[in-house]
Amino acid sequence: MKKKAGKKAHTKMLHGSLDLNINGEPAKIELPVPEAAVMPEKMLPVFRDLTNSSVQLSIKAVEKNGKAISCRSGCSACCRQLVPVSKLEAREISKLVSRLPAVKKIEVKKRFEKALEQLSKLGGFSDKEQKGVEDLPAGERHDIAMEYLELGIDCPFLENESCSIYEARPLSCREYLVTSPAENCSAPTEETMDMVPVSLPVSAMLNKLSAEILGDNEPGYIPLIGALRFAEDKSVSFSAKTGPEWMKMLMDKLPRRNQTGDPAEAV
Repeated sequence: MKKKAGKKAHTKMLHGSLDLNINGEPAKIELPVPEAAVMPEKMLPVFRDLTNSSVQLSIKAVEKNGKAISCRSGCSACCRQLVPVSKLEAREISKLVSRLPAVKKIEVKKRFEKALEQLSKLGGFSDKEQKGVEDLPAGERHDIAMEYLELGIDCPFLENESCSIYEARPLSCREYLVTSPAENCSAPTEETMDMVPVSLPVSAMLNKLSAEILGDNEPGYIPLIGALRFAEDKSVSFSAKTGPEWMKMLMDKLPRRNQTGDPAEAV
């Protein structure tokens, strides 16, 4: 006798609330978090929502000063930059690729391979990755970014000058906004670029959280184009925690001077 398929259980969500101090002004971000213990990748939709809310606060701040975001659909210069993704995001990117239709999957995997071949021309940044690019002096970080940009490596998900995984794009992509002319992005310099300050640096916080939960004394992020190769390491494993616990761990990575009240609390 065959068992009748039951309905898929829905994860019960709690309403989380973050009280923050953004540019000297109080701000509140509300978002749902899983009540039960979940693996960290199940928190990525929450972290994306948090990033989106933070970005909206950033946009309001620059608009208040009379500026406007110049990023537009089809303006894809940033899709050829060295995009850092947390190792947690890297695993999810690999899963996303594995779910693509067979022909598309082969095509996208080839793009990743080609991008890594091009990156090898710069030595793969292996020495710098050991230290962590974010820990390097600003001048050296800029030099690395420019060397990479000059290679003209397309993001493997760039199609017709648009992001093919827009809803699932990395946190660092969501945070990258400018008010300077869009044409300046193809050859960015400190003088020609006017970056939008990030209200809540969720991508950098998730990088640190990834490093903490991996516990391997390595940076918690890699170039996006290295995501599939990283995910091949099956020895990497995580433990489950409740949504509020994951949020607290993430918010603990935010400098205390930017916070007011509890970092994250189910209400």
